[in-house]
Amino acid sequence: MKRTFFALALAASMGFAGVPASAQIDPASLPEPLITATLPDKPDGAHWVWIASFANYAHADLIDADSGTLLGSIELGYQGLLPQLPGSGDEFYNHAVYMTRGYHGDLVEVVEIFDAKTLEIKGEIPIDPPKAMRGLASSNLTTLTDNDRFLIQSFFTPALSFGVVDLQERKYVGEIETGGCAHTMAAGSRRFLSLCGDGSVLTVDLDENGAESGRETHPGFFDAEGDPLHPTGARSGDVWYFASVRGVMHAVDTSGGGISFQEPWTFRDEDDAGVWVPAAPNQHMAIHEASGRLFLLMSSVPDLERKPGGYDFHRGFGFETWVFDIKSRERLARYKMDKAAAAVAVSQDDAPLLYVSTYSHVDIYDASTGELTRTLNPDVEVRGVLVLMQPWD
Repeated sequence: MKRTFFALALAASMGFAGVPASAQIDPASLPEPLITATLPDKPDGAHWVWIASFANYAHADLIDADSGTLLGSIELGYQGLLPQLPGSGDEFYNHAVYMTRGYHGDLVEVVEIFDAKTLEIKGEIPIDPPKAMRGLASSNLTTLTDNDRFLIQSFFTPALSFGVVDLQERKYVGEIETGGCAHTMAAGSRRFLSLCGDGSVLTVDLDENGAESGRETHPGFFDAEGDPLHPTGARSGDVWYFASVRGVMHAVDTSGGGISFQEPWTFRDEDDAGVWVPAAPNQHMAIHEASGRLFLLMSSVPDLERKPGGYDFHRGFGFETWVFDIKSRERLARYKMDKAAAAVAVSQDDAPLLYVSTYSHVDIYDASTGELTRTLNPDVEVRGVLVLMQPWD
């Protein structure tokens, strides 16, 4: 009893949590509780861009590129990719993977639904069983169909396949086996395409509920053995463009509900000083839709000899960005990069900016002149190792 009485008396004299009563903080003096901020309306002509870091547990920052201001941030899960931004609406999506013990434990896979104004998660769709492809970040591992109804995601177990999520009904539809075809690109309101290991293109059609309703293999798109493609293509209208590791542009036209291949064209001139090839395949190509200009990161390499283990010359950083007119296939300019680059994206306004990731920060160029206009400070505006970027136009 004496010991209990002493403990109670000591607690009374010390106040809460062992703090003397004289030193306690008056609750009325504390600041107001944190509240959820809401993004302002995007001003006309403003340049907002999502910048995703590639880390074991990744995040994406929304940056005002004109001022360098951090507008908001979201978490992306284990080795997360870019958020998927629909053409309209009040939400966007993230295909996320989590483990219960940080880097091990039970695996959970979900499609997270974010509010586009508050950046808060307002729902999620479980994927079961979890099969997400993770590894080198790529801009074509996940896609939205053209009507923004279905999200297609890459699976790897190590068999290659795709998962379909119905965003309208908020449910996982199921898995589609692809037999050696990887990466996913939208090709209509209920169709997507994929590149295959034998040089063909696979198209898959979905029914109104998201289940597979048909597929077709289109052979002879590229030389998978002699000159394989980088899978991170870029789209202009109904046409997807892909650069080969040796400098040939291939294009898939998905207009009219069908599919056709355009005549390939070489963009690496024989009289170029040095040996130039497309740079690392994270996100090396971007297209400005209105002007029809294609921006491609290029790397200088000693030679094009095949090395043991594969075409390792295609993995270098970009030292220049080459600008092409898609219609004429003419090279319009060569922009020298201030620092070696791993990814490129372009805004879609009338005064476009070229965003270039260097793995540690983002350089911003005038897309019309190639002039470096600012660098986002990695200690302030940008966090982490950068790989992928997505303008929010």
